[in-house]
Amino acid sequence: MTHPLEANRLRTQTEALQNDRHESRVFVELRTGSAMRLVTGRPSGDGKAAIIGLLGFADRLRVIWDAAKRGDPYARWWLLKVEASTAKARNFVQAQRASVRKTLSVFKSLRIDLSRGAKPWRVELVFACPYAYHGAQLVRQVDALITELDTSVQIGARRKADTSKTQRNAERVLRRTFSSSQGYWDFGVTRELIQQRAPKAVDAEAKMGVIPDEVLNGNCWPRLLDRKDQSVTEGNTGE
Repeated sequence: MTHPLEANRLRTQTEALQNDRHESRVFVELRTGSAMRLVTGRPSGDGKAAIIGLLGFADRLRVIWDAAKRGDPYARWWLLKVEASTAKARNFVQAQRASVRKTLSVFKSLRIDLSRGAKPWRVELVFACPYAYHGAQLVRQVDALITELDTSVQIGARRKADTSKTQRNAERVLRRTFSSSQGYWDFGVTRELIQQRAPKAVDAEAKMGVIPDEVLNGNCWPRLLDRKDQSVTEGNTGE
């Protein structure tokens, strides 16, 4: 089954044509319904709060990424938060998968073909911000963890209650990463405007907090953000 993610598709394809750059098609295969729910998230309703999924994460990141390229220090700060949260989630999921695989390795006399569900969903990924693909990779890792956990229950290596708790914790960590993209507001500020305490910079601070000096002065920089042309953008002090 193909479940194309339409978020950012037209924007990204149009930019590709304008810039004449090569764009590869990227897919991820998911075998569990839980992983697909991590992709779509959940809208608010019936007294339940919305849960941000990969799609919402990618949509928010597009706004942050565009602002960061324009020289907004707050956007850079948010990308650093996303980086840190992504790394924490990756380490957690990898540790859980290593633990499950160690449990399965005890059954050396058995040839174990990891638990498989129905035909996988083949999801095409078209995102404007590269960090969204890191989020997709995390979804795939959680998907793999779930299949490993299901197998461990099937062969009696672990109890269902224990694996259910591990799965919930992994999903919670991933949703926390997706939520790290929330809270950013694009006020169109630059470093100079913040230093000058321009009205829009004061409004940004009231909404998002005091930006750390190491982010403002550029000593802490998002790993995937090019520094090219940042000095030109930062020089724009118009309000």
